[in-house]
Amino acid sequence: MKRICRLLAVLFLATGLILPARSAFAAGRDEKIAYLQKAGVVTGYPDGTLGLDAPIKRSEIATLLVKIDGKQAEAAEKAAVFKDVSTSHWANGFIRVASQMKNPGGVSAIIGYPDGTFRPEKNISNAEMMKILVACAKADLTLADEAKADWPASWINWAREMNIVGPAAGIGELDPDKSATRGDVFVMVYNAKVKPEAPAEKPKANEEKPKVNEEDEKPQKDQDPADAANRGNAFHMIYNGTWAKNLPFLKK
Repeated sequence: MKRICRLLAVLFLATGLILPARSAFAAGRDEKIAYLQKAGVVTGYPDGTLGLDAPIKRSEIATLLVKIDGKQAEAAEKAAVFKDVSTSHWANGFIRVASQMKNPGGVSAIIGYPDGTFRPEKNISNAEMMKILVACAKADLTLADEAKADWPASWINWAREMNIVGPAAGIGELDPDKSATRGDVFVMVYNAKVKPEAPAEKPKANEEKPKVNEEDEKPQKDQDPADAANRGNAFHMIYNGTWAKNLPFLKK
């Protein structure tokens, strides 16, 4: 029994050293929201909360789109573009800029209604939110694609393909007709617009290799037993039956 316990101790030590660092995993839901908040894209209410379960309005969506693209300076200018958005409206500049945003194919992200209104206080549905973000982030989407798209199926499929929504994106199945919540929208915005960090470039063939720590170059037999385990050699010691000899703190 003692031998089994000692073996388990070595296994826990070794496996704990080979697990990837936290930063290697994809950002979780809370981390994505925190990232946007730190970047100034997401702001909360006066009481300090983010209202993640509350429905989100069209005026708030317009603000998010402008901020995530870094166009706040353009939004400082007020103009009466829509008849129901006065120049005194808090989101006037954001709505104006957002309504003019288009992808390379000329597809608009968010526009007004045929009657000349924007309806800034209207809640937005999950399907509408997916359409907006697909139009923003899908560079190869054309006006022809938009014209022949099935509503809302095409937009939902594109959103899934782009990992804007879906299990891997931190967004489960959403009711297309239900009002989108602020929390879900923040995560969708992150998925659509925040680019992951590029992996470090591999050194070229003619480049000098980085120096290796001398301690790492020691043969396993010359390494301190505790250091050997810390360097991931525990499995090797288990395999060749030398773990008890090399780890004296586990001896009887």
